[in-house]
Amino acid sequence: MILKLSRNTMYIRQATKDDLDDIVEIHFAAFHDEPDMDYPFPHRREFPDFMKVSTKKRFRSYLAEPEIYSAMVACSKTDDVQKIMKPVAYAAWLPNVNMASPQNASGGLPQPRIGHPTHTPAWRETTANARKTYFDEIYGGRKIELLLLGTRPEYRHRGGASKLVRWGMEMAREHEKTAVVLAGFSGTKFYLKLGFRLVGDIHIQLEGEEDKMDISALVYEQN
Repeated sequence: MILKLSRNTMYIRQATKDDLDDIVEIHFAAFHDEPDMDYPFPHRREFPDFMKVSTKKRFRSYLAEPEIYSAMVACSKTDDVQKIMKPVAYAAWLPNVNMASPQNASGGLPQPRIGHPTHTPAWRETTANARKTYFDEIYGGRKIELLLLGTRPEYRHRGGASKLVRWGMEMAREHEKTAVVLAGFSGTKFYLKLGFRLVGDIHIQLEGEEDKMDISALVYEQN
């Protein structure tokens, strides 16, 4: 017999290596149809196996270096008892501000064209410059950055992502630092509702093209 739980509760914990496969599946599901990713990675749906392998390598590095990265997961208590510990959302924070955000965790794997020949380099360069302008030059070592946040589509709007972000906000308060994040259009309102402040609008559009991407730089500072 399968026992159903009546309470709809989300709780968070530190991710472990046992969560790696679940995190990869969450990431793949969360960003498969994310419109913000169409500009830099328009062909990601054509290579699902490569996307999962490269994502797994990236998150394996996060989990292997807890002194550098803080990988957290949110779990739901609404599933069957057998799945009570199953992660439904994840977050990767970079508390060690002396470490650069990973740009490519695929190592020596062959690179199918999941990106765009001109949009992807423009996106990488623009986001790197935005971090420098809005975060590094202002806050220096007094910041922690939210690198990635994702939720299984069927578990959205249940509080998992909010708890994961608030965890980082609390860490920032405890250590007298500023929490920072670069967000696409769909994520900006979410962070504003949690108390982040918009400090910069970044517009990516190559000359002569209609395709474009808008990114927001947001910070959460202590009152």
